[in-house]
Amino acid sequence: MKKEARALSHAELTEIEERIRDVLEQYFGTQFQVSIKRKKRIKVKCKSTEQPVKSRDIYAKDSSYVTIEEFEKMKAELSQTIEQQKTDIKKLKDEKKAAEDTISDKETGITELTAKVTKLEGDNENLQNENFGLMLQNENNKLDADYKIAKKELQPFQNLINLYQKAMSINEFCSLSLDLESPLKFLFCVASEQAVGSLYEKLRYNYKAVSKKVSVAIELYNELVDFMCSINPKFTAIDELGEMDDEHYAEINQKHEGQIKTILMKGYQYSVSGTVEKKAFVEVI
Repeated sequence: MKKEARALSHAELTEIEERIRDVLEQYFGTQFQVSIKRKKRIKVKCKSTEQPVKSRDIYAKDSSYVTIEEFEKMKAELSQTIEQQKTDIKKLKDEKKAAEDTISDKETGITELTAKVTKLEGDNENLQNENFGLMLQNENNKLDADYKIAKKELQPFQNLINLYQKAMSINEFCSLSLDLESPLKFLFCVASEQAVGSLYEKLRYNYKAVSKKVSVAIELYNELVDFMCSINPKFTAIDELGEMDDEHYAEINQKHEGQIKTILMKGYQYSVSGTVEKKAFVEVI
């Protein structure tokens, strides 16, 4: 049994006319005028020829009209196509947004990574500077330590040069009976003890002849004793204050007891045996 078509409103008829026209114009590539003359019939007219379009030219049917049921089916198909396109468009928009978010996240990540790389490069440069500073400090400490060692090792030679220069100066006005031809010969002279002993006897004999020359020479003698004992471990200086005893000390006023007040001239003894070679010349209280 054939289904009875329902009546359409004016707005629906107008929409149907426009949709049919769009489909025909798109299909044939020319303009059409579409009008619904009766409830179930649609009349189509080509604008370029002003002639009605027969059904065989459009749908290959015997009738020049399309039923409402057929048009409803066409409308449903068109609506479905439009909805599908909307769905596709929404999907594309979602994919676009997701891609944009991904790009944004990647850009943010790149920015963060760039900042981290910059920081690491800065930290690395600081570490290199600190490491270079530490290397310089270590090298400086090493050089300082080497300098102190060298200075300590060279100190006896520096002392020798100072004593040599001082002896040369004193010898101009006070004969010291020392070999002053060169620092090396002066070294051998002092280290052998014989020359130091001769100077001791000379100065002790002339001690009471108070003069600036003698006092300067005695000061040099005391320095020579210290130097001789430092380079020749065979001897040890006698220069400690304490109780007077005749074995180690000779008193300026020939006293034999009392507390030693001043060491006037240092003495020295053999380190191993303790035998006194030269007594210290002292003054007691």
